[in-house]
Amino acid sequence: MISVTFRGFTIGTFYADLIVGGVILVEVKSSSTIEKYAEAQILNYLKAAGGGVGLLLNFGREAIYKRFAMGDNLAESLPGLRSQS
Repeated sequence: MISVTFRGFTIGTFYADLIVGGVILVEVKSSSTIEKYAEAQILNYLKAAGGGVGLLLNFGREAIYKRFAMGDNLAESLPGLRSQS
């Protein structure tokens, strides 16, 4: 579970489809193509988690994926997830 904060207040929470090794956030979809709302969703999840690496997997007509990264590539991935544990 990752908390979403706005101006210092928790306004909600979300559960990622899968977290791999505590460092990669995976979101799974099933549509004919990777849609823009799914890209926005994973970017919002990464922002709420404090940055890191995410994979969007789509199992539609063919299996395709897209990799997303947010924040400093030298920093720890998904720090917001670990700070809430």
